[in-house]
Amino acid sequence: MTDVSLDYNQPSKPIILGLILTLLLIIMSLSRGLPPLKVLHIDIFRIWSVIILGISSAFIILRFSKRITIDMNVIIFSIFTVYVSLSLAWTITPFRGLSRLFTLFEAATLIFAGITFVTTRRRFNAIIVIVLGVGAATMCIAAWELMTGSHLPASRLSLSKFYAPDAATAVFYNRNDFSFYLSLLIPIGVKTGLDARRLLSRLLGILFVIAAMGIIWTNGSRSSLIAGITGIVLVSIGTVLRSKLNRLSTIPRIGVLTYAGIALASFLIPLLFNNPFSIPDQGSLHTRYRLLEIGVRNAAEYPLGTGLGGFPEVIANSPLRPERVRTPHSWAIQLLVELGVPGVLLFICLFGRVTDQLLYQTICGDNWMALPLATILLITPVSSIGPSESLYMPELWLVLALGLIYQIRSTQGWPGE
Repeated sequence: MTDVSLDYNQPSKPIILGLILTLLLIIMSLSRGLPPLKVLHIDIFRIWSVIILGISSAFIILRFSKRITIDMNVIIFSIFTVYVSLSLAWTITPFRGLSRLFTLFEAATLIFAGITFVTTRRRFNAIIVIVLGVGAATMCIAAWELMTGSHLPASRLSLSKFYAPDAATAVFYNRNDFSFYLSLLIPIGVKTGLDARRLLSRLLGILFVIAAMGIIWTNGSRSSLIAGITGIVLVSIGTVLRSKLNRLSTIPRIGVLTYAGIALASFLIPLLFNNPFSIPDQGSLHTRYRLLEIGVRNAAEYPLGTGLGGFPEVIANSPLRPERVRTPHSWAIQLLVELGVPGVLLFICLFGRVTDQLLYQTICGDNWMALPLATILLITPVSSIGPSESLYMPELWLVLALGLIYQIRSTQGWPGE
């Protein structure tokens, strides 16, 4: 463990950190729907994340002076961020890599500002309300899309060649991205519907889950549908059987095993089996299988990866490249191609450890957010197979940040209470 200085007894101006946190949550959730203003190939709205990072970091350093313990998962996240940053030294696409790095900077800001600001359960609950509120707002946009057949300019469905009146993307680029986002919120909605104190909150939680699952079903997003159903089942069973779960003294490392198992399957299946999907009947699955084959072959030549943001270039230079498709559709293959074996191991260790510690808090008697947050992280490696580039979606790092903040506060205490 490592000690740093933070003082919760001094005037900490929590309103400022709260505003920073809220602004970042909104930017991370809606950044794809903001106007596409770019400077040197970098989305200008992602530049704001770096500014926010600098301001919040300076504020934390200057304002706090009492010792708290930094969790090992924060150290692993920091090592992962440093390694990702170093990969810019050998990346084959520096501008694209730099823009992708901003997503990690956003996550870092949220984590460190969150650890500092979220000192009470009430504040963490406020963050959850913001997250669900943003999710509800996107579903209202989706309802408008389905009723009118119109789409926002941020959506590719607004283009004539992709137009689909029976699908919804809200502020996201495509339907799979939106479905991925909704599937990650479903466990919190289930927990609210089952356990909220007020009847109205329970009804809203149930309505949220029904609406999210309906949109995912309408979009035909297979991985998100599986993840959503799994999330409903796990949170429901865990809530009903929590008294029995509390009797357990330990559990296996389900989180690490889940992430490692899906990653290993993504690497080994293309090596052991030929592409089982036919182009005319199962074109998208055939294409995604070819992407896995290309990624595994490339990893043999570049064990440290080709650098952040390099996947599209690898696909473009491969003789096996699919027509027009240069996005990985797999978090595991993208990690392997761009960040190599070290990146894969750090990612699995980070997400798996946070998941396992939240599960452990669940069996230790936490009846609040440990279960839904652990469930979100458990279904993430399945749901994230659908989006084009889930590794760089802010929503992926948002759920990690929420899980990490809650895990740290639950184990170290809520100093503001």
